[in-house]
Amino acid sequence: MTQPKARRIKDACAALGIGPSTLYKLARQGKVKLVRIAGRTVVPESEIDRIASEGTPVHNLVHN
Repeated sequence: MTQPKARRIKDACAALGIGPSTLYKLARQGKVKLVRIAGRTVVPESEIDRIASEGTPVHNLVHN
């Protein structure tokens, strides 16, 4: 099975262990890139991988 190139908001949140409001806040701060595909807002898999590989807890990103 191939890995998706982007995830829906709820799936990205589950992968990162955060809620949607935190994800949108990170996007407003320019710390996470969101894209629109066919009218849906999604998170590129590369963004999820980047955040996960940084090793910084996601909640700490919101306050920095």
